[in-house]
Amino acid sequence: MRYGVAIGLGLILAAAGWAQDAKDPKKEPAGGDKIGKLKAPDLVRKIVAELQKKKGCGIKEISNMIRGQQKVESTFEGIQRKEFAAVKGQAEIYVRGKEMLVNVGGRFDPPDKLEPQDGAAADSFKNPQLLLTDAGKIANGASYANDEVVDGKDCRVIDMLADEGHLRQLLKEFADQLSAQADRRAQGGGGGGGGLGGFGGRGGMMRLNEGSFDMKTSVSTYKLWVSKEDLNVMRLEWYLTPKLKPNAIPKEFQARVGEFQMKVDVLFSKWDEDIPYDIPAVIKTKWGIVK
Repeated sequence: MRYGVAIGLGLILAAAGWAQDAKDPKKEPAGGDKIGKLKAPDLVRKIVAELQKKKGCGIKEISNMIRGQQKVESTFEGIQRKEFAAVKGQAEIYVRGKEMLVNVGGRFDPPDKLEPQDGAAADSFKNPQLLLTDAGKIANGASYANDEVVDGKDCRVIDMLADEGHLRQLLKEFADQLSAQADRRAQGGGGGGGGLGGFGGRGGMMRLNEGSFDMKTSVSTYKLWVSKEDLNVMRLEWYLTPKLKPNAIPKEFQARVGEFQMKVDVLFSKWDEDIPYDIPAVIKTKWGIVK
């Protein structure tokens, strides 16, 4: 009789404990899922806040850039250490935050000092750390999509749409790149029109700026794949589709202006591991890179 009472009491206590765990949102869910019922905006803020605590990771970035008739497809591979990244591909690039230097024959130049072809490759690379930070700025609108698997890890997929303020900033940066491209072409003898960033006419050179783009039809989206097991970002996808206003450019130039688009797809690996990478001495000295 006592034995039966003991079993019954044990079952009751176990059930009570299970019920308490189910009510406790802070308790880690079973099966190694550290996301559980965490809402998408909270998850984005959490992973962005954790970035500064990590050593870094390996990155592979595939970008597709369309600027009118110019199409640039690039693949870069390298490392990310907080806001510093070093990659090789269509160009050898080093970035710290928004600063960029490109190795051109042993000379490390900023994008505005490059030849048109090298400059286009540099324009196509985006610092993954900055893209993740940007995602944190628009976390309020984050929502979950269907789960997917990346590199063997179960991931929650998060979709985000850039708000008006952030979209305006992205369009300004895109317009600045177009103007820089126009300057490179003009300096390199790439044509009197100066490229898509500027259009020549009797009144002189007219430049595109963020006001040249239509805020209602332009769009930018972010997508993150976050590992349920360790909350590491496994993949990031960023789109920017700028749309010109109907009267943004003179009619005589409209025929040669096509669409504009930026797509960047980043795969992350080896988070918090020491990944060896040969960083040139000039970069180490200039930016205080220890190793």
